[in-house]
Amino acid sequence: MFTVAPAEVASLRRYALTAIAWAVALFGHERLAVAEVRRRIRPDPPGGFDDGWRTLRRWIRQIAQGRLLAPVRVPPDGTYRDQAQHITHAIAARFPSSTGITQAVRIGSTRVITM
Repeated sequence: MFTVAPAEVASLRRYALTAIAWAVALFGHERLAVAEVRRRIRPDPPGGFDDGWRTLRRWIRQIAQGRLLAPVRVPPDGTYRDQAQHITHAIAARFPSSTGITQAVRIGSTRVITM
């Protein structure tokens, strides 16, 4: 059995790859607090929000390990925010946009999957 879905839908994930890349960009480049990133990605979750959002850190780790999106070389030292900023700039560099880095990441993330 096969499941067919658009390229931006990540296998076994609750969020599309575009949403994941946007969250990383909001956290790393825009330097928003984790709670604000989560509100922007999913404004009305059932059950409300808790204080933390481990999923964002997990995504950053998985991108750095080459298990989510295309492999991006991330310096092993540094905070999650530093790593997210590095990831954001690496993706945006591949897909320049006149609308800014965060938008370039949203647009480019669907094309970064198999690079």
